[in-house]
Amino acid sequence: MKNNRGSTITAVIVITLVVMILSGTMLSMAYSYYMHSYKEIYTRQASLCASSACEIIGKTIHNADSQTDYQQFIPKDHTKTLSNFTLTKDGKNADIYKDVQMNGTVEIVDAKTLKITINATYKTGQATSTLTMLKDKETDSQWQMGKLK
Repeated sequence: MKNNRGSTITAVIVITLVVMILSGTMLSMAYSYYMHSYKEIYTRQASLCASSACEIIGKTIHNADSQTDYQQFIPKDHTKTLSNFTLTKDGKNADIYKDVQMNGTVEIVDAKTLKITINATYKTGQATSTLTMLKDKETDSQWQMGKLK
């Protein structure tokens, strides 16, 4: 007698296991891509916020924005630390900035150069971006913005 029934059940079990393994592999790859995409989005948002903060502080230091006291950003000695600040829009915290925590420093590199470093952390994804800008205090040259990290 042949064992047709047993080999059919074995074949069904093997095919089911192969399909489950392939499905699990595809799901784990999709989840990995999904999480990588979100981390990239959070890092990009942190980078944009760091860039905005550097530009705003740079304009404020050089009194391009006359509504704020630019002296608050100038270090009295060598370095001034800016801790846990947020960007505002029309006097209110903008929704886009509420999940971003920023810290930074304004340094006097030498007698004529200021250096601004902003660390922005997007709280939701724990993505961090650092941006540094250099400015010659004696000329009206543009800020030299470094690469985002």
